[in-house]
Formats: sequence, C-alpha cells, structure tokens
Amino acid sequence: MIIFFLLCSLISRAQEFPFSLTISFKQISPASYIKIFRPGSTTADSIPYPANDTLHYSGKHNQPGPFQIATDVVPSYPFWVDSFPVKLVLKEEKTKLGNNHFRIDSYEGSADGSLYLKMTEPTSFSIKLPVNSTAQERDSISKAYRFTFFYNIIDSLFTAYPASQVLPYYIRLYEKVLGPEAVSHFYYRLNESLQNNETGLKIRKFLEQSVTLKKGVILENFSMKTPANKKFKLKNVHAKYILIEFWASWCLPCRAQNPSLVKIYDQYKDKGFSIVGVSLDRNKKDWLDAIQKDGLKWDQVSELNGWNNSLAKKYKVSSVPFTILLDSHYQVVETSLHTGNLGSLLDKLLR
Repeated sequence: MIIFFLLCSLISRAQEFPFSLTISFKQISPASYIKIFRPGSTTADSIPYPANDTLHYSGKHNQPGPFQIATDVVPSYPFWVDSFPVKLVLKEEKTKLGNNHFRIDSYEGSADGSLYLKMTEPTSFSIKLPVNSTAQERDSISKAYRFTFFYNIIDSLFTAYPASQVLPYYIRLYEKVLGPEAVSHFYYRLNESLQNNETGLKIRKFLEQSVTLKKGVILENFSMKTPANKKFKLKNVHAKYILIEFWASWCLPCRAQNPSLVKIYDQYKDKGFSIVGVSLDRNKKDWLDAIQKDGLKWDQVSELNGWNNSLAKKYKVSSVPFTILLDSHYQVVETSLHTGNLGSLLDKLLR
C-alpha cells in the first residue's frame, strides 16, 4: 500500500511542468497589488505591485491552460501558461465606459500561447446590409455573418493545429455564436484527450444543457431564500428582460466581473432590466460580505448548498459565472452571456 501511494505521488509529480512568467506593466493608474489565478479556481496569489513595474512569477502546474492577471485597479486579463517561458507586456487603457483594461503590447511564448491571445483581440465586423431592411432582417444577417466568421476561424485552426491544447477554448468561447449543432461538429473533431480535459468536458455539458435551455424555452418558476430569509419567487419579478446569474463569493471570475455588471444594471434598470443572483455559496457570511463589498443592488437568493443548488443541478450548471437571459414571459433569450456582450445586446433589445 505504501509503495502504491508513493508511485501515485511520483506519477502526479511527473505530470507537473514548471512555468515562468515575466510580465511588465505600462500603468496609467497606481496599483497596490497583483492577483494571478486560474479561471474557476477558488484561490489566487496576491502579490505586492513591483516598484519597477515588472513581475517575475514561476511555479508548477499539472496541465497547460489559461491564467488570469489583475491589479486592484484593472480587471482580469487572460493569458496562456505552459512549459514555455512567457514574456508579456500589458498596457493599461481606458474604455469608452470609463473603465480601465489591459491590452497586449508584446508577447513572447509558445505557439499555443500566441493562438490563445488572438482570442482576446478586439473583433470588428463590416457588413453591407440591404437598403430598407427591417431590424429583424439586419439581426438575422449579422448573426449569420458572425457564425460564418467564427466557424471558418475554428475550422481553419483544426487544419493548422489539429492537436492544439487551445482548440477547446476557442470552441467554448464562441459556443453561443456557433450554436449546439456546430459546437457538436467541432467537439467530435477533437482528439480524445482534448474532449476529456477540463474545457472539453464543459463543452459536453453545454451540449447537454442546450437541449434544456434552448431559445424560447420557458424557465420554470422557482423559489429560494433571500439574505433576509424571505421566500423569493421568479414569477414575482416583472421586467422586460431578466438576467439569472449563477455566481459565488469564492468565484474569482464572478467577483472580477461584478463591477462591470453593476454598471450595466445601473444603466438599464430603469429601461426594464432586472437581475437575479443565484449564489452557490455554502457560508452565509461569505455570501453577504461579497454582496456588500461588490455593491450588488439586485435580488439575491441562495440555498447555501453549494453545487447542490436545485436550480443549478436542474439546468446542469457546471461552472460559474453562468447566466440565462429571459424575456418578460420568462422565455430563454440567451445563455452564457458575459458583461462584454451583455451591454450591447441590451442596447438592441431595450432601444
């Protein structure tokens, strides 16, 4: 038995690989600390901001994949970590909404790392629409164009990099644009290892979930307790559009996007937009502290039962943050919306 456990330990260590990062910052706002974490992780390394604007960071990990980096003034930015040393320059910029964000100024690393960073590059579309077309026609043409654009990108990546570790991340990022049929096509082109890694399994969950949460399906009424221990019912929320957001106090990506979500809520709440936060916390104090610290002003509910939350289990929620946008009849409009595209969608829906 002792030999068995020693062998398991040696195998686990053999699968680990060392990584090293050199990240330089071009700041426009003074920062006090830097946080580095993996998406979905419940822990983060918090490091004092370096006096020379350059962070040297190294460690070991068991699987290549994305990390995120943030400061106390700039939200998280993703980058790829594998066995190749990474040299990265991040430039801080102001967005149109007045937020600060990072942009890649230069990058040295692996081919997978370069491929992953292309996912974060801003994408603009130039579409020639028919004269006198209706809003519905314009929306249909735009969606078809976006589908073709991203389908062709991923299809070409399969040709050029058929075994790239980054492929599942591309599929997952654009799964809502592509839809279940195209996602299924790409998923089964992945090799077995990629199908069964962490992101591959999330794609599989999306395909299973799409049957339940496809557009037009009415979300069944549910009830849960509020922080004040009162019963909340979905049918008592009356708004043109309702965002159901699954989150938790321990979820670092959830917390990182909360400032943007607060701004979106403030901008659209008087136009008929509402949010219901469904927490997957177990500890009530942690839940309440996060609500207060992040300034969340919308309805909050929880069963304080972690991943065993009945609503999360019913709709196969496998990662947070996860969102479901409903219309006034509680019909599914979209799922898996991020704050980056939620605002633009509400602009169209509530104009």
